[in-house]
Formats: sequence, C-alpha cells, structure tokens
Amino acid sequence: GMVHLTYGLGKNTTIAVLGLNKNKFGADGVKYLSQALSGSGKIELIQINECGISGQAVPDILKLLDSCSSLKQLDFDYNPLGIR
Repeated sequence: GMVHLTYGLGKNTTIAVLGLNKNKFGADGVKYLSQALSGSGKIELIQINECGISGQAVPDILKLLDSCSSLKQLDFDYNPLGIR
C-alpha cells in the first residue's frame, strides 16, 4: 500500500502532480507521505480528497507543508479532520 508508494516517491525526480483521491489510507498514510516527500523539489500539487484522513494527521500535514518547498497546492477536502 502506502509504504511501497511512498518509497518510490522518495526517489521521485519528475512527478509534479500526485492524485491520490478516494484512497482510504488515513492518518498513517499522510505520515508516510510526509516522510517520503520531505525535501522534495518536484511535487507541486497533491490531491488527497476523500482519503479518510482524521485530525490525527494534522501534524503530518503541517510537516508536509513545511518540508516540501515546491508544493503550491494541497487539496484535502472531504476528510473527517474534526476541525471546525
């Protein structure tokens, strides 16, 4: 699952758009994604809508935003973050 995908993303040199909508990887998946893309210089858009991401993932989302300098847009609508 996400472990294998993020392993490959860690070696990414060309992918600019990553669309993972409707994959139910949840907070653990965001953690793997954040670690894999840390310092990435290529990803500009990440779409993780409807992925079952809970409020537990917020710290990892913030890490992702902080560590992925090329990221211009992060879409994560329709996830049960529990934030109002």
